[in-house]
Amino acid sequence: MHKRLKAEWEQQAYIQLIYPFIQSDWSCCYDEVCQYYDQLIKIITKKEKVMLISSKPLEQFKNNSFVQIIPYINNDTWARDTSCITIEDNLNIKLLNFTFDAWGKKFDASLDNAMNEYINPESKKIDFVLEGGSIDSNGDGIVLCSKKSVLNKNRQKTSIKEVKKLFKQEMGVDKILFLNNGSLSGDDTDSHIDTLCRFVNKNTIIY
Repeated sequence: MHKRLKAEWEQQAYIQLIYPFIQSDWSCCYDEVCQYYDQLIKIITKKEKVMLISSKPLEQFKNNSFVQIIPYINNDTWARDTSCITIEDNLNIKLLNFTFDAWGKKFDASLDNAMNEYINPESKKIDFVLEGGSIDSNGDGIVLCSKKSVLNKNRQKTSIKEVKKLFKQEMGVDKILFLNNGSLSGDDTDSHIDTLCRFVNKNTIIY
């Protein structure tokens, strides 16, 4: 059995977004952020579909066949961290539903954590806290991640050895490059890799 954690630039069926709502992090600038999302979705749907999770009807997209709206109430809008992680398993696409606890129980995440099972009931539930933004794959068996987030005691007590074993078993990862340094002021994620360094192709990292 061959598993592979896909790279971000590979062909995909859709992009998943959570539409802003007034009780989310965007309450300070709600109207402005909604306008931004509308423009973002308009740009994305020129090329591919959007799976849009929303707590309210969105009339502006009713005639856009590239937008699939799924009614659901979230705690917040961070789809990258709360959504399933996509792998390839013997050329079949599989969805992994890791636990989301709002970056170490900093906020209420009960609704966000239940979202994947609701919209993707066939996804595989994994009892391990991992956010999508905390890992980055080159699509060829190598993953970048930050020790400050993946190994943070506010997620679960774990070790490098245990993480390597889990990533190999569930995502087919052969090698993990752990970043020891890097932080951003006001960052709730404990130094997610997606704000620090990324693969841009199989052999190149930008930081």
